[in-house]
Amino acid sequence: MKLKEAIFLIQFLIIWGHSSPVDGANFKWFYYIIKDGDNLSKIADRYDVSVQDLIKWNKIKEADNIYFGKKIKILAYQHKKDAKTDKIILKRPVKKWSIYKSYKNYGDSKNHGIIYSVKKGETVYSAKEGRVVKIGSMRGYGKYILVDHGSEWLSMYSNMIDISVQKGDYVKTHVPLGKTESNKLFFLISHKGEPVNPLYYL
Repeated sequence: MKLKEAIFLIQFLIIWGHSSPVDGANFKWFYYIIKDGDNLSKIADRYDVSVQDLIKWNKIKEADNIYFGKKIKILAYQHKKDAKTDKIILKRPVKKWSIYKSYKNYGDSKNHGIIYSVKKGETVYSAKEGRVVKIGSMRGYGKYILVDHGSEWLSMYSNMIDISVQKGDYVKTHVPLGKTESNKLFFLISHKGEPVNPLYYL
C-alpha cells in the first residue's frame, strides 16, 4: 500500500463541505429493476436522488406501488471516477443499518463515503478480506481502521471502539473488526487513491 493512498483516505473524513467544480460530471438515464426488499427510499439513497424524483420520472401514483421485477427509470449523476472499471465485491460492514448520508462527489455538500445509521455498539465487519494497515484516531471522528484489499483497493471504518484486530493482521471477509462508538459508522472505499461510491460494489 502506498502511503499517499492512506493519507488520502484519512483526508476523506475532513473534506466534505468543500465545494468546487467536478470535472467529468454527467447525468445519465438508466433502468433499474426492483429487487426483493427494495423501496423508493432505499433506491433514492443508493443513487443520490429524491423519492419525489423517482415518483415523477416513473409516474408512480403511490410511493408503495412498486413490486419485485418492476423496471423504473432513474436520472443519476455519475462522476468519471465513479464508474465500475475494476471488479470487486464487498459485504456490508454492518448487519442492521439505514443510510444516514449517502456518497456524494459533487455540489456544495460532498460526502466521500457512506454514513450508516446504526445501533450504538453495533458490530462492524470487514467488507472484504485484506490486511489491516493502519489503526488510528482523528479528532471528531474517533478511532478508525484502514484495510488494504490488494489491487489498490482500500477501505476505512471510522467511529470505532473495542477494536478486535491489530495492524498487520490479515482479515477474512465479514469478520468482526470492532464496534461502533455511537449510532453512526463512517465507511469509505478508495481505488487507486481516489474515492468511489461503495454502493456500486455492495
